[in-house]
Amino acid sequence: MMIKLTIDRIEEGVAVLKTDKKNINIPLDFLPEGVKEGDELMLEILKNGAETKIKKTEAKEILNEILKNNENGM
Repeated sequence: MMIKLTIDRIEEGVAVLKTDKKNINIPLDFLPEGVKEGDELMLEILKNGAETKIKKTEAKEILNEILKNNENGM
């Protein structure tokens, strides 16, 4: 999903971004260097399914290792 945003104003290190329906406050550190009022930005929102699967696998491996060590009296 792509969302078009316009920088409405910048206040105390926070950019106020306008969409068609709402305003979103984002720290300037999260935006490209040199942005200013009136600039248009595109925000892409993606679901990171691959990363979620990796984290689940890692958690399962850690739990199995803990259980294995517990069975061996460690």
